[in-house]
Amino acid sequence: MTPSEFFERDQKAAEYAGPDRVVPSQEVAEDLKLTAEASFRVNTGFPSLDRILNGVEAGELVVVSGPTAGGKTTFLMSITQNMAKDEVRSAWFTLEVTPRQFISKISNQGMLPTFYLPRRGFEDVPREFVVEFEREHGRQFQMFDWIEFKVVEATVKFGTRVVFIDHIHQLFSLAKIAQSRNMSAEVGDLVAKIKNLAVTHNLVVFLIAHNRDDVENKNRDPYMESVRDSGLIIRYADTVVGIWRVANRDDDPNSNRISPINEGDNKSKLRVWKNRREGTRGAFYAYHTNHYLTEDAFYGT
Repeated sequence: MTPSEFFERDQKAAEYAGPDRVVPSQEVAEDLKLTAEASFRVNTGFPSLDRILNGVEAGELVVVSGPTAGGKTTFLMSITQNMAKDEVRSAWFTLEVTPRQFISKISNQGMLPTFYLPRRGFEDVPREFVVEFEREHGRQFQMFDWIEFKVVEATVKFGTRVVFIDHIHQLFSLAKIAQSRNMSAEVGDLVAKIKNLAVTHNLVVFLIAHNRDDVENKNRDPYMESVRDSGLIIRYADTVVGIWRVANRDDDPNSNRISPINEGDNKSKLRVWKNRREGTRGAFYAYHTNHYLTEDAFYGT
């Protein structure tokens, strides 16, 4: 750059007054005071998890992972029920089953917690809406675009504060997965968008991600790097929680050994692998009963 170009750049920077301008920390603190009511922190209803995490906070992405049939969806349904009791409004995107199947599953002995979900799926978006979107944005309308619009709709109409997405890999078509040369990078890009969704709309987002099967260590606890396409998922997540089934007779949450599971076992182990805000980690047990999870061992006997 020439001296005159340096001067022009510096002058432009000195006069810049955009909303992202550099300001003293005291000014940022005053702005945060004004927006304190818009922010929130809420409990999950699992005492051990809430103690470890100090609740979950607006703008956070919480990734829940574990083996197939380990209890991931059940865990999030239980959080939905717990939050509904505290009148915290949430929205669900269940991408593997129909709304009818999901409503039937989440109903607990005929009692249905209040939450919000699309009546139909991505395939049912009106054609005129898609055409308008693609004309306005100059690109193809994708499932994430649909989810973001539905999140805005749920927030504006019902005041939702928490979003559940089950699960990350269902946001990709099978054809796209087969054609992808770097699936991990594409998953990471999508997780970054979901994290931005939480920040931009001041929401807590829970996202399910599957684990890779570890056939060589079936008698050992899964670990954070077992998360499928784990690198960027873990990087963007504020919290990562693992969940898997264990034998009822396993009584040491700090042990890494897994005993063989019997037919009557209804116990899952949960471990906080990452906790960016508080830094604390830990493990605890929960029990399956009536399609829900609870830490109360009475219901697990």
